[in-house]
Amino acid sequence: MKKLLSLSLHLEHYRQEEGRSLILRQLTRQVGDLSEGMRTRINTLSLEQLESLGETLLDFGGMADLEAWFKALM
Repeated sequence: MKKLLSLSLHLEHYRQEEGRSLILRQLTRQVGDLSEGMRTRINTLSLEQLESLGETLLDFGGMADLEAWFKALM
């Protein structure tokens, strides 16, 4: 049972890291190069927040949209 739980946690972590990597690549294409500070902010997002950002970023026209998205989180 412990091995199954450990595997499940490992897979969840892998899924989150892969999702984060994809979001970073998509954002770079959509809004341009990301500052180190923005990358750090993205790296702190939960899986649910990453999924939300992944859907929303398709409508972004620039960095201001990404900054507004973060403001809306607060």
